[in-house]
Amino acid sequence: MRFSIPFAPARSPDGEGSGGAFTYTDSAGSDDGGGGGGSHYNPDQPRDWHGRWTAGPDERGGGRNLLDAADSGGASAPQPMIWLETGGQPNLLDQAAAAPAWKAEVFANQPGAWRGFTGAVAGLPEVGDAEAFSYGEIFAAEGGIAVDPTSRYKTSSGITIGTLRDAMAGVPGLEGIATPNLLTLPQRAAIYRDYFDRALRGVDGGHRALEAIGNPFAASALADTLFRFGPKGGTEMIQRALDQVMPGVVGLDGRMGPGTFGVYREFATNPATRGQLLDALQRIRSKKLDGLEEDRNQHFRYLRQR
Repeated sequence: MRFSIPFAPARSPDGEGSGGAFTYTDSAGSDDGGGGGGSHYNPDQPRDWHGRWTAGPDERGGGRNLLDAADSGGASAPQPMIWLETGGQPNLLDQAAAAPAWKAEVFANQPGAWRGFTGAVAGLPEVGDAEAFSYGEIFAAEGGIAVDPTSRYKTSSGITIGTLRDAMAGVPGLEGIATPNLLTLPQRAAIYRDYFDRALRGVDGGHRALEAIGNPFAASALADTLFRFGPKGGTEMIQRALDQVMPGVVGLDGRMGPGTFGVYREFATNPATRGQLLDALQRIRSKKLDGLEEDRNQHFRYLRQR
């Protein structure tokens, strides 16, 4: 697939991520906005737990991974789909094997970026599987290491100049780094964690709260929404999604605290409400972006993995 440039959606005023060079352009050129999209979503084409396209009469690929590893240049051997076939959790080795297929072309043009980033995430102290999965999904959605061509301060991996400056207080070794494009892959991974420590500061454990959600897909959907639309804007969307599943269950104040998080976790771990929650979140994101970035919005629905 070929990612056309430009897509030209407007950015959300409260967003954080960038989308990278392969996902969108912004005529305003501001650095306050969020991730990119495209028009490559096919709701009838099944995926495995990691978003890799699959095929087969059972709509799950028969346990085969059909994506060539983007940064190896060679065909990957058939692999079991850990989540769907065995009920196990996604793990770091599986995630490092190949980039998500919806961004395969992006990483084909960034040799080593996917493996380097997922390796850096795996090296974070006491990293959990849901946390690692979420960071990899966001890194892919943001275009890997591509630099947003509309960004005055060279936003990269969704890390704006504001996010970089905020991280300087909590991430060692960032002194002297003027713009996000100069960050190493381990620094980007550390900044992602710092971001979620701040975005989830109202929940016990900060970034560790992603593990407490109990489902990696729902954890990733929450994380991407907070990253793409900012802590306040993302939380408002999450609260509206919860309210659509069960009206009045949470307040709509844009604050991610124990109440909102607890309800999200309850809905995420219940198969009867998880799909409703992810569907509602996709609808709200799509409305906010006026239908733009729909491949990203639909990806985080995880249609066949719920």
